Amino acid sequence: MIVLYYLLFENSTGQKWEKKLSRSKLVDFERARLANRKIAEEELAKADYDLLEFDRLNQTPNHAYALKFRLELLAKFISGKSDPFAAT
Repeated sequence: MIVLYYLLFENSTGQKWEKKLSRSKLVDFERARLANRKIAEEELAKADYDLLEFDRLNQTPNHAYALKFRLELLAKFISGKSDPFAAT
């Protein structure tokens, strides 16, 4: 996750949502992942597919696609934007 956090901070520099980055937002994301795993255990259809995919791709942290997907999902969660890295 360290590489992912580094890329998140690096890529958000100059974006209008960079001030939204905080430890509490990262903790909220981790809590959402944990809650989603529990939902998936109970009833898979009710779980958030993207969060499940994040967890799956977390097992291959250096793969380019895995990093890109995880970075974009985390940035969307933090920024509240559908395309957080779009030119402003």
